Amino acid sequence: MKKLTIFILSILFLASCTVDSPISAVQTFYKQIQSKDYQTACQSMINSTLQLLDENQLKTCSDYYQQNYEQMTEFTVENALPLATDKLQNLGVSEGFVVYYTAKLNPEVKHEQINVVRVNGKNVLVWDR
Repeated sequence: MKKLTIFILSILFLASCTVDSPISAVQTFYKQIQSKDYQTACQSMINSTLQLLDENQLKTCSDYYQQNYEQMTEFTVENALPLATDKLQNLGVSEGFVVYYTAKLNPEVKHEQINVVRVNGKNVLVWDR
């Protein structure tokens, strides 16, 4: 009985764990955008030199998502594919993905992509506009 209890508790614990993946990073980001928390969402991004966004970039990012995604009603993240070798080299990372997503905006639907790189063991979205 004790082994069964430990087994069940182990399964519950593992089920509650979340895996940090490029897809989950993009989902978290767009949940913040959907909640209209543009500033917080952009604070989690990095620029093409792998630095956190400076004040100007942060404002530009926040304004961009507010202007272009304010009417977002839902989003889906479809796929993540490895970044091309030249893009990885340009960013100075060894692991990265391009993540494809769809954002439903009233009345249009946008099919977009965003780059996610692995920095210090964490998946981070890249602001490259």
